[in-house]
Amino acid sequence: MDDAIWKLLGFILSAVLLFAIPTMALLERQDDVTQSMVQAEANRFVDTARDMGYISPQLYTRFSERLQATGLHYNIRIRHEKRTWIPVYDSVGTGLVFTGNYDQSRVVAGEADVLATLFPTGGIPPDEASLHYNMHAGDLLFVEVRSRGETMADAMRRWLWFGQGAASGIWGRAGGMVRNEAN
Repeated sequence: MDDAIWKLLGFILSAVLLFAIPTMALLERQDDVTQSMVQAEANRFVDTARDMGYISPQLYTRFSERLQATGLHYNIRIRHEKRTWIPVYDSVGTGLVFTGNYDQSRVVAGEADVLATLFPTGGIPPDEASLHYNMHAGDLLFVEVRSRGETMADAMRRWLWFGQGAASGIWGRAGGMVRNEAN
């Protein structure tokens, strides 16, 4: 009876080694390809928006469609930092005198502001240009993409390790300074 249990255990172990481990390696390689694709799409979206000086509804839609082509769902976070210069004045007697200095401040607009401009809820504006989210040269634009849920490799890893281990997920981040003004 002892020999039968050891033979069964050996068979189960060989089945895991022959099938589960190569499958896990294949699924992890698929996650690596998806990770590279998501990072490339984030870079393409940010570089295009930075070069044009605005984000159009078509650009954002094409970006989200390319991400959805991976078969996963993503959270997309956009952050636009507007740079403003405020002149510094001194109070002298009865008036103000310009000191020749400027204070720089940044105003941060999130994805809610961007999406409200791209996809307004109160009907379609008369011209296409009013749907563009315009930026100025010197502003900063950042995009962060994170997958929702788990990939097949995460599910397989969880199964192999009996629920232990953290889900890696797919993510991408890109950003930089806007190079051109919107026309």
